[in-house]
Amino acid sequence: MTLSHIIVCVFLCYCTYTDIKTKLIPALPTAIITGLISVIHINDAINHTNDYLYFLLPFVPGLIMLMLSYLSKEVLGYGDSALFMLCSISLGSLNGFLIIMIAFLYSAFFSITLLLRGKSGKSIIPFAPFILAAFSTYLLFF
Repeated sequence: MTLSHIIVCVFLCYCTYTDIKTKLIPALPTAIITGLISVIHINDAINHTNDYLYFLLPFVPGLIMLMLSYLSKEVLGYGDSALFMLCSISLGSLNGFLIIMIAFLYSAFFSITLLLRGKSGKSIIPFAPFILAAFSTYLLFF
């Protein structure tokens, strides 16, 4: 576990709290932390390789999620997509896609539980807790 992983994990805890309380991910802190992690990633890329793909690929999962947020008219919010970008910059592109899959798997289990309890299928649930759970699962088990 690196310093950037700890920063991301603490920030995801903060975003989870605000997402549960307000159903919003704070934009400015997310941009600042993403910029900080990007600088750390750029520094690693410069020190280890001159390969541009190594530098650019970690942004791909987050950009795909941002496009999906736009195309779905924010069924998945921009803040959640920005958190996915933050995770993929921190962990790398393939691991970023893994975080996305784990988070959606966790949210599917939670949604099935809600449906079995008789809740409406149109309930709005905060997604940051599932991103935090996926990121933590990755750090603990992969």
